[in-house]
Amino acid sequence: MRLPRIVEPLRHRDFRLLWTGQTLTLLGSFVSNIAYPFQVLQLGGSALELGTLVTAYTGASLLFLLVGGAVADRVPRRILIIITELGSGVTVGIVAILGFAGASARAVAA
Repeated sequence: MRLPRIVEPLRHRDFRLLWTGQTLTLLGSFVSNIAYPFQVLQLGGSALELGTLVTAYTGASLLFLLVGGAVADRVPRRILIIITELGSGVTVGIVAILGFAGASARAVAA
């Protein structure tokens, strides 16, 4: 059975790994962009604190985009992708664990 041309790149292991990683990264990014504001509100945050979160996120994005552009010119792409994706995953994982720990601590206290 012959595969459609659009899925032919998936025959290559490196491309499959890249595609899978990028798909999971995008999914995680979209979910976390929705989850962070709800986490702030669930913790009792106000609109000001929510605005502070968005400001800090935007400022950090701008700073790391500038620094990341300079680093990307000097580091091999494969290493850079692996390090940044692992860092992103660890950060989101820590926030999720802390969120669940806070939610379970409130449930025990109630």
